[in-house]
Amino acid sequence: MSPFLLAPLCLAGAAMMLFGVGEWGRWGYLLVFLSIPVSLVLLFIMPNFLVRVAGTAGEALGFIIPASAVAGTCAVVRKYYARRKSQGAES
Repeated sequence: MSPFLLAPLCLAGAAMMLFGVGEWGRWGYLLVFLSIPVSLVLLFIMPNFLVRVAGTAGEALGFIIPASAVAGTCAVVRKYYARRKSQGAES
C-alpha cells in the first residue's frame, strides 16, 4: 500500500471512530483506540514470557492486558477532559 494513500485512510478512520462513539473533536480518545493494538503487539512480542510466568493463566492474560489498557487509557482521557471542562467553567 502506498504511503500517500495510507495517511488519508488513517485520518479518515480516526475521524470515523471519533464520530461513531460520539466524541467528535476530542482527539485524546484516539489514544483509547490505539492502546488496543499497542497492547496486542506487546503480547505478540513476549508470548513465551506470559506462559512461563502465568502458566495456563497466560491465555487469560491475552484478554486481560488489552482490556486493562483500554480501561486505563479511557480513565486518563476522561479525567483530562473533565479537568479541562472544569477549568473552562471557572474562567
